[in-house]
Amino acid sequence: MLQRLAVYYDSKGIAATNFRCPDRHECAADSPRFTTGQESYLGPAYEKGNGPRLLVLSLDSGSAEVDPSVKTLEAVRRREVNCDVNALPRNKHWYLTHELA
Repeated sequence: MLQRLAVYYDSKGIAATNFRCPDRHECAADSPRFTTGQESYLGPAYEKGNGPRLLVLSLDSGSAEVDPSVKTLEAVRRREVNCDVNALPRNKHWYLTHELA
């Protein structure tokens, strides 16, 4: 599933490593903080299809990682599977969302 989704992202120009949004220049304007999006986190249970499938969208604060190779489906999964939710900073807007997801 991850490979099929990676091919889809790439074909639509929304892959982290091949971002081709036609409106990028307008969205970025003169902001030096504009970064491309992070690809989805699909946990192992999502692929098995034995639970609810939820999509959570969040804003990019502009302080996100600039290197697109750390924003791919595979990179996000490696980072999130080993994430200890209890160690996350509780003052971030996404803390409880992350815990629920």
